[in-house]
Amino acid sequence: MLDLYAGTGALGIEALSRGARSAVFVDGSPASLGVIQRNLDLCGFTERARLIRAEIGRSLQRLQSLFSDPFELVLADPPYVHGLGEKVLACIADTRILAPGGTVVIEESARVSLPETITGSQEGPIVLDDHRSYGGTGVWFYKRASHA
Repeated sequence: MLDLYAGTGALGIEALSRGARSAVFVDGSPASLGVIQRNLDLCGFTERARLIRAEIGRSLQRLQSLFSDPFELVLADPPYVHGLGEKVLACIADTRILAPGGTVVIEESARVSLPETITGSQEGPIVLDDHRSYGGTGVWFYKRASHA
């Protein structure tokens, strides 16, 4: 799984605790990566994790080249109301970072409206599967169509 805008690593660590084989945590802040490393150490997941310091919008093409297989699950929790949720979806759609049939989960402000379909130049569209709101937080679940 891939955790973008990883912050404290809570989303990726939760995925590891629920059976994800491995997780890649990406954040642009060295302080955040330090917190993630400490949290991974405390939870005993260090061997199943990789940390990458990178700005998300500029790095998905590079990340794609680092990994031979696409990710089944991509989680993204960008800073709210800066348009980053939609931008990260567009970046994912333009790469092979998400496997056919894979899921993208975006956490954003509930006031934001994200598109139902994101078409990209690589592997087919990413389509909204579900949307939930919890107070001021919105969570969008997208799926990449499987190959026919």
